[in-house]
Amino acid sequence: MAGRALLLVLLVLGWSTTARAGDEDPQTPIALLADGERRVAERDFAGAVAPLREGIRRTLADHANADFARLVRAHLTLAVAELRLGNDAAARDAMDGAVRLDPLLVLPEGSYPPVVERELERAKMRVSRAGDGELFIRTPEAA
Repeated sequence: MAGRALLLVLLVLGWSTTARAGDEDPQTPIALLADGERRVAERDFAGAVAPLREGIRRTLADHANADFARLVRAHLTLAVAELRLGNDAAARDAMDGAVRLDPLLVLPEGSYPPVVERELERAKMRVSRAGDGELFIRTPEAA
């Protein structure tokens, strides 16, 4: 039942659950994320982790062009996969990443199992307790 609910959420929110052959290079960040999302929808949680992690890494590496809404979804999908695999620490890290990108993240009601909803609330608490970060910009000194 939870697997069907996740698939429904992926479809309703318009997430790409298939990477069509010939659409793009299978190693682009978008293709990697789509592959991971498709694998989660197919309940291949172990197969989803690597493309999701790599897609997230590559997307963050090009942060000037990053689609942050897509990154939030990718972190959330990775957290679901890690939870299903019993990798609680990795799931926490992924969920924390989603909350850092979108502190007001709300899951569609009834679309995820209670364990995912609980982990999201815990992530919000962890991230809020961590406080705000600081940004330092160094500029070259005037000549």
